[in-house]
Amino acid sequence: MNLKLIFGYFLVLVSSVQFLFAQQGEVDRDEYFRRMEMRALELSRKMADLTGTEPVQIIQSRPQPSYQLSEKPTPTPSKTANPVQQSYDALPGPSKEGTPASVKFEDKVDSPSLLVQQTTEELKGSYFLRPFFIIQSPFDSEIKGLDTLDGEMGSGVGVVVGRRIENWSMSARFGYTHQEFSNPDFMGLGLGVETSGDVESLSLTANMGFAVPLTQKLHFEAGLGLGYSSVSHSLHIPGISLDVSKDSGFTYELSLLLDYSFSDRLSAFLGYRLAGIPDDSGNSNARFDSLNAHLFEMGLGLNF
Repeated sequence: MNLKLIFGYFLVLVSSVQFLFAQQGEVDRDEYFRRMEMRALELSRKMADLTGTEPVQIIQSRPQPSYQLSEKPTPTPSKTANPVQQSYDALPGPSKEGTPASVKFEDKVDSPSLLVQQTTEELKGSYFLRPFFIIQSPFDSEIKGLDTLDGEMGSGVGVVVGRRIENWSMSARFGYTHQEFSNPDFMGLGLGVETSGDVESLSLTANMGFAVPLTQKLHFEAGLGLGYSSVSHSLHIPGISLDVSKDSGFTYELSLLLDYSFSDRLSAFLGYRLAGIPDDSGNSNARFDSLNAHLFEMGLGLNF
């Protein structure tokens, strides 16, 4: 038998026994197989040296860092460690139970913390359309130099279209009102001369308003408007025929309202409006004086 071959078998046997008895400490599975691979490669190289042949690389070695068999405590990062790594290590990680650690964030500027409130534009939208119905409080119509006519409850309709800019609003308003009036003893002569008539008003105004959000759904709004109004009166006196007189002039409006939102698009509102009605001097026989009208409005709002 070839002495080189016998000597090779002897080296393999000795190396295997040495490998088995030289293991100290606890190793994991990956470390165990990695060492077996390295031992097989070393024996293949020794056999190739003894036989004068090329070693057969059956298992390709993998570059792996060396492992320590004995456990050592994790070194504490030094003061000169990488600041980026230190910042990464300071980030919250999973808790010991395996669940992500809860992190709470709170925005503060010194003390106390700031509370940011949404504007009306953010809550309702940039544009709005408001059709409404008007109940007009009765007012007396005074004919200059003659007498006063007692007014009845009036009514009307209108519409507002506008644009919101944060809590401010710019809008255009069109309104129509109608009221009847009468006097059972015109001019106080005791003749029983019953007089009746009515007054109609058409107005177109430009308004500027400011809204205050009371809650997420309820808003209070105040506004001021300036514009143009056309007014017409009719007067019926027994035995006297008077044509309908018409006149127009400058008008103003002061409005207050509460608006409640049912959804992002739809709302309802109640409002009060003080409107000026210009004098009517279109008829030379009966001239009506200017006055203020008290209007109570209710309607729906479309927001978009």
